[in-house]
Amino acid sequence: MDNFDQRLTSSEQRIRAVENLKPSYDDLKLAVVQLQGQMQSQAQSYLRNELEIVGIPESNNENLHHTVLATAQKLGLVLEVGDIDWIDRAGPPRTRIQPGNQPQRSRPVVVRLLRRTKREEIIKAARVRKNLNTTDVGVAGPAVKLFVNERLTKEGRLFFREVRLRAQQCDVKYCWLRNGVTYIRKEEGKAAISIRTSEDLERHLAPQVLSH
Repeated sequence: MDNFDQRLTSSEQRIRAVENLKPSYDDLKLAVVQLQGQMQSQAQSYLRNELEIVGIPESNNENLHHTVLATAQKLGLVLEVGDIDWIDRAGPPRTRIQPGNQPQRSRPVVVRLLRRTKREEIIKAARVRKNLNTTDVGVAGPAVKLFVNERLTKEGRLFFREVRLRAQQCDVKYCWLRNGVTYIRKEEGKAAISIRTSEDLERHLAPQVLSH
């Protein structure tokens, strides 16, 4: 009988040990998620002075400084060369598509400004004037609509795309980006909700949540 009791006690101890592992695993999982969030936040913080202009066609003799300055002028802003840290195309050069020798979509133009306030001025003005195109800024060729966006990390772009898609599926009225953070507003007059993590996404944009 003593042996039976000992085996029973030993089994109970092993069960408790296994049960105690679950909180530890959950804590570890939470710590990993928090660490990933901190790393993403730090990477996004590095881009806080940058914006991107989408839609400017590429050419061998392009003058991106002139085009960016002209874009700011058309937005009603004063932007000088001294306000700019650097300008470049995002990513490696793209090859032409075969057959037909048609160029791929132009790479976004990335602008890093010396002051974050100047970047905010440009983005705010671009949100007001939504019909800006390449003809307006003196770029030759057919008129192509221009978009001025906040610069995001790759992970940030994918996450914003997912939130925007989920918002459309759930009939959420507003979804926007500000300083690297995605926000939604379910209806006019409702408070804005920040969506920073996958948990936020499931909490606020799950179909069963929006149905209530």
